Amino acid sequence: MPVSIVSRFDSNKVLWESQTLESLYDADLSGADLYSAHLCGANLSRTNLYGANLRGANLRGANLFGAHLRGANLSRTNLYDANLSGADLSGADLRGADLRGADLHGADLHGADLYDANLSGATIEKHTLNKHLCAVSRSDGYMFNAFTLKDSDDMLIRAGCRTLTLSEYRDHVKENYFNTAKGRETSLILDFIEARAKG
Repeated sequence: MPVSIVSRFDSNKVLWESQTLESLYDADLSGADLYSAHLCGANLSRTNLYGANLRGANLRGANLFGAHLRGANLSRTNLYDANLSGADLSGADLRGADLRGADLHGADLHGADLYDANLSGATIEKHTLNKHLCAVSRSDGYMFNAFTLKDSDDMLIRAGCRTLTLSEYRDHVKENYFNTAKGRETSLILDFIEARAKG
């Protein structure tokens, strides 16, 4: 399906306005200004969007499999039903983004800002999310993103490459960091997340 880019953007002197594209697969759009671009259903898999401005863009149903979105501005972006599996979203600004039904399997969310993002129905690994609860950084910079789950009282913690429920994460800490400073700090973070969930 052709994709129409309604807004104008500039990427290293490349200017596209109201151009129709079949695919942007594996394209280099690093640093591109795609503010409010209409990319609904676009194939952006493996595209380099490092540091790109996609604020307010419509990426509903877009294929962003394996896309490089490190440090990208995706605030207020429509990512409803988007495929973000394997995408690098580290350090991305996703504040207020619509991620309902998005596939986040294997996505790197390290340092991503998910404040006020709508994650209802989004999936990470085998879990269906309800909402982003909070993000907490350990003293070594390791980021813990906590989510409430749909149809469950449990929480999901995404930290680095691990995606575990709260109880699974507590077991992981006991098995791997028992009686260490790292283990104590991580346990405090998990206590904070649990308290935040109880609200």
